[in-house]
Amino acid sequence: MPHNYDLLFNRRNALGLGMAGAGASLAPLAAGLGFATPANATTLKSKTYDFTKPEDNFRATMKSWITTKPDEEVIVYFFGVESAVTDDGKKVIPICGRVGTDFYRVIPQADGSYRCLLNELVFYTDLGTGEVLNTWYNPMIEEEVEVFHLRQGPVNFTLSKDRWEMDFAAGRSERRWTIVDDHAFLNWHSDSSKKNPLDPKKWPRESTGEMTYRHEFMVTISSLAELENPEIGSVKARGMWGSIKDWLPWMLMGDKPGRIFTRMSSTKIDSAALLPRPVLDYAEKHYPEMLAAPKKWTDEYVTIYDHFERERKPKPPKSAGAGT
Repeated sequence: MPHNYDLLFNRRNALGLGMAGAGASLAPLAAGLGFATPANATTLKSKTYDFTKPEDNFRATMKSWITTKPDEEVIVYFFGVESAVTDDGKKVIPICGRVGTDFYRVIPQADGSYRCLLNELVFYTDLGTGEVLNTWYNPMIEEEVEVFHLRQGPVNFTLSKDRWEMDFAAGRSERRWTIVDDHAFLNWHSDSSKKNPLDPKKWPRESTGEMTYRHEFMVTISSLAELENPEIGSVKARGMWGSIKDWLPWMLMGDKPGRIFTRMSSTKIDSAALLPRPVLDYAEKHYPEMLAAPKKWTDEYVTIYDHFERERKPKPPKSAGAGT
């Protein structure tokens, strides 16, 4: 049965960007995420770090991404667009905004590793107004669906120079540093696959199949002077992040072909008060307990799938001829 990708592509209230705009927006992301150093760039070495050494690479990564100090709460704000990638790969179609924040705290360990505590919130928003969505019309299945915003936490995981105990880093990953002038660029990518927490036999419309697949890539840009300063635990990093992953469960796409492409910008901020007002209002009303980093290690790892399974019930398969 055909999929209504053309309807999605032409639907004005679902776009916000034409294909020309989407292509233009992808170009700097693709260029910025390359691992090779530009031919015309001046590449310098750090006075403090030898990035070929795992311990130096790890310490710099912790300062750029989170922090090395236990008394700091780190807030990362990110914002961007979720797009549908058609099954033939020829169209990348913006469908909604993605706005979120991570709240981190770390507990340094005697062996040089860090126990990390995280609460994460992600909201799907209207591309035009920026308002948080409660429902979204999915023209690919011709159905109004109830949006399920992402929240994860408490998430407890351990990071060290040779151990990345994180869900998205469970597969192959790589971190590379490049120094240009007074800027330190951390390029990072990971590929992972795992058994889908949503069993397709129980969740025929929400699950994309037996396995989930994800490719993530990011670049984080920091001041080299701040990175080398031993008094600073968390540098004011900014960056870009993207992923190619399966359909979101609440979209009710089942095992239909296609993927979700996510592209976002990110920055560390000093306070959640800097979040967009519609997003902050929604978070304060529905998830106030998530607007801070956990304070104690509880050995928990609560993901979006845990919340989804507790709060949603499987939708029955659509009858033949109903939608797509």
